Amino acid sequence: DDPFAALPPPLTGLTLRLALDERLQERPAFIEGLLYESSVLLLCADAGAGKSTLMTQLAAQASLGLPIFGSFPCVRPLRVYYLMSERDQWEPIDRLHKMEPAVPFRVDNLVIDAGCVGLTLMRAAHRVAILNRIAKTYPDIVILDPLYGFFEGGLSGEDMALTLGRFTTMILKCVPQPMAVVWGHHNVKNSKQPDGVGGWAEKANPFYGSQFLKANATSYYDIAKDKT
Repeated sequence: DDPFAALPPPLTGLTLRLALDERLQERPAFIEGLLYESSVLLLCADAGAGKSTLMTQLAAQASLGLPIFGSFPCVRPLRVYYLMSERDQWEPIDRLHKMEPAVPFRVDNLVIDAGCVGLTLMRAAHRVAILNRIAKTYPDIVILDPLYGFFEGGLSGEDMALTLGRFTTMILKCVPQPMAVVWGHHNVKNSKQPDGVGGWAEKANPFYGSQFLKANATSYYDIAKDKT
């Protein structure tokens, strides 16, 4: 038996023409202006800036189809899978409990998974186990938070960034319906560098890992603390 027999065939002729015509249409949105089908959103922030809180709020509002952060319309109620790489389930549950009076949500559209803490994406068996857990729930959005926790010794180097990119592609293909992925990541402690004229400028890639990580994302936002 050919283990690769199930791979989709390459595009040519009529199938290539149909694919070209289909790409002329705008990619369908899950969250207008923020997250689209088959896309990857990278959210980075300094430690303590509230990245995980914002992603919990995104998950809660998306579960009811509410405008995300009051600004980005959801097309419908979305099922969100929040996959944690560190700590335990009580951390996001505590955040949800504090948010609930102001940010309602649907518990049947939220999946909080702390069961994979300790697994690493560098091991094939661990990747398969995580994919199987995700696929069983048929989510619309999968949140991986934080990224470095899925790698032994932290996320650094091209190999780890490429592994993450390939694994994310596997997530997007693990169920027949369209999905999107959100990566939560940490910035380096010093996100500035000399600008060559005696001042300081923000680094183009101020997060842990290589530039290939940003290249694998469809869109990227750097969350900063309000210094006021």
